[in-house]
Amino acid sequence: MEAPQFEVHGFSHVGKVREENQDSIRVCSPEDHPLGTMGHLFGIADGMGGYSNGGMASDIALNALFETFYQDPHSTVVQRLRQGVQNANTQIMQTVMKEHLPPMGTTLTAVHLHGHTLHLAHVGDSRVYLVRDRVTWCITNDHTRVGEMVRMRLLSPDKARTHSQRSVLNRCVGLELFVQPDIEALSVQEGDLVILCTDGLWSV
Repeated sequence: MEAPQFEVHGFSHVGKVREENQDSIRVCSPEDHPLGTMGHLFGIADGMGGYSNGGMASDIALNALFETFYQDPHSTVVQRLRQGVQNANTQIMQTVMKEHLPPMGTTLTAVHLHGHTLHLAHVGDSRVYLVRDRVTWCITNDHTRVGEMVRMRLLSPDKARTHSQRSVLNRCVGLELFVQPDIEALSVQEGDLVILCTDGLWSV
């Protein structure tokens, strides 16, 4: 079956609230070789604003994830994604200890496209949306206190966007010895639009 054709675009803006943007993005274009033989990986990370060096944490996380993912072609996609997230976690903690820095963390969300299959790895409150036939739905869960309240049906999803505690993470990369990402797989079809975004977009 012929590989699907796709376009990829990335955009980042500091916004109107903070002076520094701690988000990082990384994409593989359709022309990247030999990466195309292993599919294409796309990632986004949002350094934690309450901690120093959040921008450093998000950059380290994406670099570690991509390096891990493409260096082992014999493991499954799920194994490479899971190991990539753990290596990102480890490298952030090692950087903190080596450079004598205060604790720093980040969200980390990535999608891998190969053929008509999309795999997703997710930690934190950045999101992935799928738009199909003019219908949009979020395919990630926010790892926040407010996200837990929504899943327990104690809070409606529309109120989560403006809740004062919406950015309080209960799972992230870089602050605990081990991290457990959500891993999902789904099929994509012609005309699908996949959007990776931080809370700087979805919360407004």
